Amino acid sequence: MLSPLSRVPFPFRHRAGLGPALALAALSSATVHAQVALEWAGGVLGSQVSYGITSAPGTFFALLPSFSGGPTPLSIFDPNDPRVLSVGLDLQPLWKFGSVRGTGTKVLTFPLPASGSIAGLTLHAQALTFPGATTLVKDISNATRFALSFTHQTVPTQNDSGLPRMFHSLTTLPNGRIYVAGGQSPGSSPQIFDQVEFFDPQTQSFGFSPIPLPEPRTHHTATLLADGTVLLLGGIGPTGVLASGRIFQPANGTYKQTPPMSSPRAMHTATLLADGRVHVAGGSLQFTLSHPIGQPLSFTTSVPTTEIYDPVSNTWTSGPNLPKGLTTHQASLLGDGRVLITGGVENSGVGLLPVTTTATYLYTPGPAGGALVSGPPLPGARQHQAQTPLDNGDALVVGGAFVDFAAQATSVSSDAYRYNLGSGTWTTVQCTVIVRCGRIICVPRPGQPPGYGIAGGLLSMDFATGLGIPQTQIGVFDPGTNTISAVGSTLKPRMGVDIAAFDDGKRILILGTAGGVPADTSADIFTLHP
Repeated sequence: MLSPLSRVPFPFRHRAGLGPALALAALSSATVHAQVALEWAGGVLGSQVSYGITSAPGTFFALLPSFSGGPTPLSIFDPNDPRVLSVGLDLQPLWKFGSVRGTGTKVLTFPLPASGSIAGLTLHAQALTFPGATTLVKDISNATRFALSFTHQTVPTQNDSGLPRMFHSLTTLPNGRIYVAGGQSPGSSPQIFDQVEFFDPQTQSFGFSPIPLPEPRTHHTATLLADGTVLLLGGIGPTGVLASGRIFQPANGTYKQTPPMSSPRAMHTATLLADGRVHVAGGSLQFTLSHPIGQPLSFTTSVPTTEIYDPVSNTWTSGPNLPKGLTTHQASLLGDGRVLITGGVENSGVGLLPVTTTATYLYTPGPAGGALVSGPPLPGARQHQAQTPLDNGDALVVGGAFVDFAAQATSVSSDAYRYNLGSGTWTTVQCTVIVRCGRIICVPRPGQPPGYGIAGGLLSMDFATGLGIPQTQIGVFDPGTNTISAVGSTLKPRMGVDIAAFDDGKRILILGTAGGVPADTSADIFTLHP
């Protein structure tokens, strides 16, 4: 029976550990096997961590967990082997030996004690197969590592992002990795990035892609399509607001060009429809790059147009216009297939001041562009709010900011509302977390109800500069009690945050610079579920 990890550290006894066990297994095997891959899942303290070892059926293996990343030379077991392991030898009582059965995957489970003494420590692991043709060990798996944490605990990623990003996009790909695209540096003269990174949940680490974006962009949208590709639309490039679109193809890391949108757009919405098409609404034609949300140009140049992208035919279809130009609004898919568009700043026309609105709209998809009607107004005017679909088909709107353009003043909102699909009305959500201009995501979990994590945003915002005090609280929404509660915090106050879920919805990656000189590039991992 495996010992819990609370029984560490253990003394170093390599000669009594790996060598004899591998030698015995080597004598039992007469065949050469394929390479080995290692994956982990779980890892929440008070629960368990599972490791999956994938190799050819019949392969003999050893699994080596460790609180160290090595390096450990294999020559201490086999003088003829020059290779090096990425684990230490400190957890020998937890080493596991066995063989892969007919499915090609062996799953091993370790209990994790609810012990604060190991919270935040990094657990490394690596698998070995044997025998080799000329060495005791045949193949060495990829190394995995993750930080042990309790539910609702925040830990740092294993390395920092390569850039001080804000207003970038994070997209969880079907293979579990998180695609990090674009964004900008902080400051009044920001650099707009074309660099792409991937966050690997198996190592909780970032790494640059060798293939950059075809053009730098920030304040864009990124939509995961039904086939697992990612549609990037609009945003701001070095020469202004973009009308271009690109489809990132994870299979080879390249980009497919789409026809341009009918107009440039930044701070628009792009919503995946039930039939796989994407509904795009509003946005700004111009942007004052020295201001975080593009004021004043972003609010006086917003457009009322909508359009629908079909990824199968790679074509655009015009949709019904909004009554007025709209930007900094939000949109999400309802359970009946319609799109709920809420809030934002309306362009009142030439010579008139923009208006923060309570207006909502309901878009119904159709073959000829669909139809748009007014919905029930929000209980309070807001822009840059957070919005997400709920698993029962409703929608949740959280926080935001009210801009009074006549008084040149901004106030932030800490309230939240639920749109009830059945009745077409708004219900107040009890909100005990201060969430303003932040991010919220619905996190699917296999075989369980989804979770809802809320992070980012500002505690206050200055009208002239667009700057404010970043929010550090992290909240969760309970659809059963219709409440949002503060359950944790980010490790640093972050700006221009985006969030994405990984590890089957157990964890959330929170990425956005904390500023400073040099600008901060760190990121947080928040454990949402056990």
